[in-house]
Amino acid sequence: MKFITSVKKAPSVFFEKSGIRTKKKFKHHPVLAFIKKNGNVTVIVVDTPEDLLKMPKRTKIVAQWTGKKRSDYFTFSVGKLCKYIEENPRKIGMAI
Repeated sequence: MKFITSVKKAPSVFFEKSGIRTKKKFKHHPVLAFIKKNGNVTVIVVDTPEDLLKMPKRTKIVAQWTGKKRSDYFTFSVGKLCKYIEENPRKIGMAI
């Protein structure tokens, strides 16, 4: 099964400015995880940044980045987020 989205790939600036690393809980903007297993795809609404990091590295994520006049959705893998965190360690006020 191939899963195709028309969502933009997340640039590094997404991890810096979207709030995905600073929020304790995703309240208003859903973060969706797409887990493929045995030919099926399960979609999970992720509640916290910590829950993202518990998922397998190959898990595909779609997250919303709120703008001033519109929102955009971006896709990335948990592995890409982990790599970004490794290269850019947590600072004061960041959840992950």
